[in-house]
Amino acid sequence: YMGEKESVYPVQSEVSALDLYITNFVWPPGLTGGLQRKTNETFSYGVYGIDNWYELRQANNLSLGRIYDYPHMVDMWLSMYKVAKYNPQITTAWPATNYLQAAWGTALAMYTVAGASSSSPGCMSEVVFPDLLNALQVEGMTSQRAQLLPYWESKVAFYATGNPNLFGSEYGFDSTGFESTEAFAKYAVQHAGSDATMGSANPSLFLQETTNFMLTQIAANMFDRGWLETGYYHYGSDFRSGGSDNFCLSYMTQMGGWGLLDYALNYAGTNFPDYLRLGYGSYMAGWSIMNTGTPASGYGFWYHGTNNDGACGGGYEPQAAWTTWLGQNDYRGPWYYSAEQNLGFCGAVRGAATIVADDPIFGRFCFGGTIQTNGGAMDIVPLDGIRRRFHALLNNGSLHVVLDADRFASNQQIVLNSDLSGIALQIESDNPGAHVIPLHLSASVTESYSITANSVVVASGTLPAGQDTLIQLPVQANASVIPETFSISY
Repeated sequence: YMGEKESVYPVQSEVSALDLYITNFVWPPGLTGGLQRKTNETFSYGVYGIDNWYELRQANNLSLGRIYDYPHMVDMWLSMYKVAKYNPQITTAWPATNYLQAAWGTALAMYTVAGASSSSPGCMSEVVFPDLLNALQVEGMTSQRAQLLPYWESKVAFYATGNPNLFGSEYGFDSTGFESTEAFAKYAVQHAGSDATMGSANPSLFLQETTNFMLTQIAANMFDRGWLETGYYHYGSDFRSGGSDNFCLSYMTQMGGWGLLDYALNYAGTNFPDYLRLGYGSYMAGWSIMNTGTPASGYGFWYHGTNNDGACGGGYEPQAAWTTWLGQNDYRGPWYYSAEQNLGFCGAVRGAATIVADDPIFGRFCFGGTIQTNGGAMDIVPLDGIRRRFHALLNNGSLHVVLDADRFASNQQIVLNSDLSGIALQIESDNPGAHVIPLHLSASVTESYSITANSVVVASGTLPAGQDTLIQLPVQANASVIPETFSISY
């Protein structure tokens, strides 16, 4: 989670702390590694599992087979690559491509060392693998990408064309996979017919199977979380084998919530409202077990005291009394230890967005921001916490603007024409120099677009209907002091 957070809001002291962890605990100096095995060791990039990597190494016990551990490490390495690549004002222990190399090696080791197969359960944080493959392509690390791609696509194809168990994971009934299954379905739909390893010998059949799988897995995601009762610990929460009676609001609340939001934004068409409401409900619900407060509240709503401020519970217990998995007595409210909850916050960082939508029940509504109508335009202030993703799902069409770096300016309006003919936004950056950021733009109909900054056209072209268009957007120096204004017209 620290890596995910730094990739969107890097702070030098926090990045240095994470680097300290990496260079002393994960990948220490010398010939022998720490939590991970080094490239000069057999089973390179393998991740030591339970109980303790130091004790396991001392006993020469190669406990490297817990596949669930690997995507977390991939996420951390990939996040540090983004920090180093997009933030020259931040000092990192390694160059960007070194972190990327470690992300690739860890992902490959999940298959070659830990023994993950195409039929393995969907793992937490596995959603970052397509971003890793894209980054390898961008950095010219094509041989590494070519090694990893068949393993990833084999798993995608198994899920897209087979009959996987959507509920099995470490437990017989688990909600762990609903983030990764949306990622599998999304990748399969995007690449249908483009690669023989995914069955493109019959692309029309593969696309049909993929579409069916996407509908199946999103339906499972929906019915396996609270949507009928609007209590904050039910609505949007993932459920396990106990249903709504015990242990709600686990980390999969927000991770699976990302899957619902992604489907609502990109694949649900006019049926988006139910998925959007529940997905955003999941995004919001996961924060409720954070122990945050003010001096007046005792520095924490659930557990008082400055030592507990900012901590979180590993789930919520709706019953008056219960016994946790580890045998402790617990009472109604959040668990008093965090378990894997920070993985949920990773999902929240990936899913945070400001979304304007025409809802059949609530009318025009802004999720994650404020909205005011101003003549033929809407003034929207993004308040989702990340300020990198803006989406409009209106009766007259849709529009998506997503930044891979920097962010929309704090407390500044995004001005969207109600007829979707244009949008004006301001971008701020912690990078003090002039630079280029990747901007993703898409619309529901084919459009010609033009982007201007200070009355100068900086980009133009054609947006194919419903397709993501990647634009390298130039940002002037000192955007953190004076956010740069861009106008996009169609």
